[in-house]
Amino acid sequence: MRALAPDDFFDSEYFRRHYRTTGIIDEVGFVLYLGPNSTGVLSASRMEGESLFNADDIRLLSLFAPLICAVARRHWQGSGDRAAAGAARIEHPLLTKRETEIVTLILKGHSNLSIAAVLDLSPNTVKVHRRQIYAKLKISSQAELFHLFLA
Repeated sequence: MRALAPDDFFDSEYFRRHYRTTGIIDEVGFVLYLGPNSTGVLSASRMEGESLFNADDIRLLSLFAPLICAVARRHWQGSGDRAAAGAARIEHPLLTKRETEIVTLILKGHSNLSIAAVLDLSPNTVKVHRRQIYAKLKISSQAELFHLFLA
């Protein structure tokens, strides 16, 4: 989590609503490609009172990442496509397809670096898209984005 979180992540509305509520203090995510239109994230978390993931933990998780991802993909293969078919779609007439993808990932809790990894973009490209999204929607914060789409 520390590697992907933006500088102001710990002051964000998402951090306050999710991490403080759940008690998660550190997290490692495995990005799972579940189908042509579906990506998931399997999260390993450390809770309050536990130590943060250290370098040895990360090395061990990295070593087993291919196995962990293969088992998770096998378990959830196709479920993302089914869920996506039944889920409400995020749409806005001012946003491009790429901007809509980025908004969807933001609403799922992805950081800029995570979005860049999922969409195979540079983190700077994600930042540019994010600025354009905020300008088009006449908003200035992630909290306003959440309110606009999830209210």
